[in-house]
Amino acid sequence: MSMSRTAQSRTGQPTGAPQTQPLQRWESEGGSVSHDQPNRSSHRDRIESRAYDIYLSRQRTGKPGSAASDWAQAEREVIDRA
Repeated sequence: MSMSRTAQSRTGQPTGAPQTQPLQRWESEGGSVSHDQPNRSSHRDRIESRAYDIYLSRQRTGKPGSAASDWAQAEREVIDRA
């Protein structure tokens, strides 16, 4: 008998659960959320998380931008902290 774990998103919700509107919008702009290894804490995961946070902030403040600019800013921030 095999046991399977339910994959979870960055927010802790099962990946099959309905996503929040900001996440859907971010993904539609080209952002991506990987669920391949939920317990992994790689550079990419930190960049992805930071890019999403930047996106949410940008949406709240009405600043222009794109998923690509959010990702580039997140990369710079994560690399500077490393």
